[in-house]
Amino acid sequence: MYSITDTNESFNAFFHTFYILFDKCFPFVKIPHSQFMHKKWMTAGLLKSIHHKNALYKQWLKTKDPSLKAKYLSYAKLLNKLCFMCKKEFFNNSLSMKCNSVKEIWRTLNSMCIKSKTSNNSSITKIQHNGNDVTDKASISDVFNNYFANIGVNLSRNIPSTADSFVKYLKAPSRNTFFFSNISEQDIVSSISMLKNTFSAGPDSVPGPVIKYVKFLIATLLAHIFNLSCTTGIFPDGLKLARVTPIFKKGSMTDISNYRPISLLNSFSKLFEKIIHAKLVKFFNKYNILHKNQFGFRKGHSTVHALIQAVNYIFTELSKKNYVMGLFFDLSKSFDTCNHDILLYKLEHCGIRGSMLNWFRSYLSNRHQYVVVNGTKSNIHPIVCGVPQGSVLGPLLFLIYVNDIFSIYDFDNLVLFADDSNVFAVEKSIGSLFIKANNICNKLNTWFNANKLTINIEKSHYMIFKPTEVINENVIDNNMQVKFNSVVIPRINENNIFRLNCG
Repeated sequence: MYSITDTNESFNAFFHTFYILFDKCFPFVKIPHSQFMHKKWMTAGLLKSIHHKNALYKQWLKTKDPSLKAKYLSYAKLLNKLCFMCKKEFFNNSLSMKCNSVKEIWRTLNSMCIKSKTSNNSSITKIQHNGNDVTDKASISDVFNNYFANIGVNLSRNIPSTADSFVKYLKAPSRNTFFFSNISEQDIVSSISMLKNTFSAGPDSVPGPVIKYVKFLIATLLAHIFNLSCTTGIFPDGLKLARVTPIFKKGSMTDISNYRPISLLNSFSKLFEKIIHAKLVKFFNKYNILHKNQFGFRKGHSTVHALIQAVNYIFTELSKKNYVMGLFFDLSKSFDTCNHDILLYKLEHCGIRGSMLNWFRSYLSNRHQYVVVNGTKSNIHPIVCGVPQGSVLGPLLFLIYVNDIFSIYDFDNLVLFADDSNVFAVEKSIGSLFIKANNICNKLNTWFNANKLTINIEKSHYMIFKPTEVINENVIDNNMQVKFNSVVIPRINENNIFRLNCG
């Protein structure tokens, strides 16, 4: 394996051997979920008590003895109370141990929900497509796959052409170049240790915990393959397949647009990406490549930080007796619509050059996906647009893609969090505020068109914050509107959300 110089052949040889051993040690056996899974708060003592309760119930059914019925009901009531207490104590302890991490708190809270988030897709029996009802299981999976795979392409076709190129908004290219540093065995071991302890697996069917058990045995081989990949600029094709599950959001369950795709990638792909991600973040932070107002997908830049900055800015301007308008834009399928050519150009502009730029070109190209609905697998479909969903590098690549939005206009304030853009315009009079807001929308519209991104007008709004002196006065003319690409943006009444006082 060490003598192989082709990246794809090297990885395929490794994975072929790995999977033979994996399949031998862990043969696939289908077992009902109820037979091997118990709730985390369930103890051995409670299980024993439940078995005793069931035995009492059977005795009562056989004899119909009223005294046995009373004994069973009394025991069941006591057991239910005991189960509630054990469950409460378990989650109290779980939350107290995670009090320093908002992410972990939400993860624990989500685990308390009785209804599984992923259970919604199990009842998909009919989907409407091109005016027809699709009920065949295989056809439903294929319809979902074609829809998810072509979202970005279809949105790009509807974007009007503009005379401005995306290059216009880029500042001088970075003088610094990201150089590939050799990946060590320790890098591999550290990256494997960070894999989640979940048994959900991608197309390779290999869960993260299994890789953790053998990390010291495979670290040398993986370091060789990953180094070969970076030096040759080729990302293994065996890591470019995604398994997609459609998750219902809201609305009609037969409307395919009411589902969002959840992608699972191979564990070895995530492992490789974690290493590259860490090196890239270090490079970007060293040379301040990402704008300070990029608050999404970055360590030390959370929703809390974004909110604090926005609120502080609003209070500061209101204290100066200025009107403030907040423009809140939401992107449509932002990850799915990133143009590969534009992204690669921007990566090179930021300092990703040579073999590493070729590596990212290979990473983005020749990707495929399939959808699983009700246990039925669709045909495999190529992906020609967007950054990989469910990947480690995808969010960071998206930040690079939108990073130059800060150069399009002399904004009073622009705060980005993932695909949400929040712009704040400030003026002394309400009339001037609307003029400025529409000017900002025109500039933004041109930038989005040049970068082949689409705004979701239905989820975009604006809000006006008035100085204390006029907070109860109606100073807005009904003819005053904010438009984005000739479409009126709806206004949210600030009195229905919160009131800012600067007295």
